[in-house]
Amino acid sequence: MKILIQEVMDKKHIRVKDIIPYMSISERSIYNVLEGRKCPKLNELEEFAKALKVPIEYLYESECSIRSANSCRNRPKSLKNKEHDL
Repeated sequence: MKILIQEVMDKKHIRVKDIIPYMSISERSIYNVLEGRKCPKLNELEEFAKALKVPIEYLYESECSIRSANSCRNRPKSLKNKEHDL
């Protein structure tokens, strides 16, 4: 899984100091996530998504995401060709 938070921030011209007031995680944790030293937990991804005003799906790329659900190697064969009811 690839974390895309920094890319979203760059596209939106948002700096770290702009989002710190909107997040309950520490500044150090924010920098560790952005610099790739820490993989964010789901609740942290949610906080980034809220602070950046984007859907959480914009913050990561995975071969098991909805965008590429049919190519996920770990899904059971019976689910690979079915559409999601989201």
